[in-house]
Amino acid sequence: MDYCDICFDRPQPLEVLCLVHYVDVHADRKTWFSGDRALYVVNVHNRSSVPLERVTLNGGGSAFLDGTVRVNGCAEACADPGAGIVIPGLDAGGRVLVTWEETIEPGAPLSEHPVDLRYEYRCGGERRPGSAPGGRAGG
Repeated sequence: MDYCDICFDRPQPLEVLCLVHYVDVHADRKTWFSGDRALYVVNVHNRSSVPLERVTLNGGGSAFLDGTVRVNGCAEACADPGAGIVIPGLDAGGRVLVTWEETIEPGAPLSEHPVDLRYEYRCGGERRPGSAPGGRAGG
């Protein structure tokens, strides 16, 4: 569209709008037959068209077993779910599976730990924070 330099109603550039994004976090707890251990399984699915950056998954309790964290099947020897498991990024439509083990004291009830996800995404050139609650890990 052509317009002159002295026009009062010049066309304005459209602002970039970010698409609504949705991240699904589902946590399950499985127990061994002996009842002395629990396996926590957390599925994270980025259902949006926006890639996520600086993704951190928090969960777990004090009975966490060192060296049991796995991200998509790969061992993360120094990771601790209570301190946050860092996932470098999650592409649009991407999924990640995170697991860890905890010990269960004999006779103690199974505790359910809340699981949540924090991340950043880009919108209009700006980095914005986001979060997704995963509820409690139950089995």
